[in-house]
Amino acid sequence: MSGALGATYPERMAGTAVDAPPLRWWSQAWRYAAAVFLSLMAVGVVLETTPSYAANVHGLAPVDLLLGLLSLVLVGFRRRWPVAVALLLTLASAVAMSVAGPWALATVSLATHRRWGPMLTLAAATMVAEQVIATLYPDPTGPPWQGMLIGLLGTSVLLAVGAYTGARRELLASLRERAATAEREQSARVAQARTAERAAIAREMHDVLAHRISLLAMHAGALAYREDLTAEQTRATAETIQATAHAALSDLRGVLGVLRSGTALNPTGLPERPQPTLADLDDLVGELRAAGALVEIVDARPVDVDPPTPVARHAYRILQECCTNARKHAPGSPITITLAGRPGAELLLEVSNPAPPHAAPIVPGARLGLIGLAERAELVGGRLEHDHTRDDRFRVRAALPWPIEETP
Repeated sequence: MSGALGATYPERMAGTAVDAPPLRWWSQAWRYAAAVFLSLMAVGVVLETTPSYAANVHGLAPVDLLLGLLSLVLVGFRRRWPVAVALLLTLASAVAMSVAGPWALATVSLATHRRWGPMLTLAAATMVAEQVIATLYPDPTGPPWQGMLIGLLGTSVLLAVGAYTGARRELLASLRERAATAEREQSARVAQARTAERAAIAREMHDVLAHRISLLAMHAGALAYREDLTAEQTRATAETIQATAHAALSDLRGVLGVLRSGTALNPTGLPERPQPTLADLDDLVGELRAAGALVEIVDARPVDVDPPTPVARHAYRILQECCTNARKHAPGSPITITLAGRPGAELLLEVSNPAPPHAAPIVPGARLGLIGLAERAELVGGRLEHDHTRDDRFRVRAALPWPIEETP
């Protein structure tokens, strides 16, 4: 029993009650003032109604006053040891009326934890204390059970007030925790959305600029290493470099414009600006062939049936990046592009080229191309894989979902 009373209440009830908020000085002041007022009122009422107490007041006054002062000190520890403090003050109230105020404060504090065991124990101890003080100072003007009834009603009111205070305290703590959780979740959602936007824009910049810059490197390399070009060929190559650089700058301005304006990305993960689709594949192949690449297209898709625009956009970017990688890692090798699939199934993409005899690309890369391709395929629920075939060809295959679009 002594161990249970000696332990702090939060230690014994860990995880089952909300810790009381700290009290400011004025909150402590009005509680102590109320306790002193209740003690003075209790002493005054007993002096008026109980002749036996009034007859012995001169002998009881020093002891009663001392216990009252000690109870004001003891009640300051009610939050650390609520059960022990409440029971000790209940014991003191059996012989001293000046303890009534601190006892009431400790009773309310104990009830805020809303534990039936300590509350019922305190109520029983209070009834015993009422019986003891009624025996010491009998009241001939009233029935014997009157004091017991008044003590029971007073204790019940104090316990009810404490339980309500504890319930309200837990409700406020729960609301504060919910608000803090909602703020944390909102911040996490905002950070996640920003990360997704940055990743999508970075992926878009990589796909666009890698294609343009690889063309620039190829044409610039031709000017640097080929000495048999005529003046007309040199001029045509320089014009191609200029046009490609302007196109790269235009694409870069578009992507940076999205970054500066803060415009959100659409659900497909692409900036809100015109994006090429499979309908622009011929233009891409034309640029590659104009740069000297050997590109062959095998299109086995149904005639006059196009994939949905989001799927077609990602398919175009996947093919573009695959061709860029082929030109960087296997310059001069023929590139074969194969398209297949049907609505209601999957759009199948394949890009292959002979593996180069050495692994040193003309244009250095960040080794993020295949990672970006896999991310693009996953954005629309597809998959991507790459391997070396038995005939020593490097092959990239992608499968993107091709849903059937409903006609209005």
